[in-house]
Amino acid sequence: MTGEVRPLLNRIRFSVRDVRAAHASLVENDVEVTSVTSLPGVVAFVDLADPWGNQLGYYEDLAPSSEQPIAGGSVHDESLFVTD
Repeated sequence: MTGEVRPLLNRIRFSVRDVRAAHASLVENDVEVTSVTSLPGVVAFVDLADPWGNQLGYYEDLAPSSEQPIAGGSVHDESLFVTD
């Protein structure tokens, strides 16, 4: 491969059991990370980048898939999200 190497433009998020504990660990290790953002009753997540600029993150399901609230709104409606 020749030419400039660029980071991926998409984001990969990994599932964790406790996103707030993962966030605290990242902060303790001087990793630049966003605040915890959540869609109440559905999911909470944090975002970060690796040293090469690839977009990564962690997420926690706040309810099992079978217990998710009835679909409504849009993941593009920022008014539904809450940030710590």
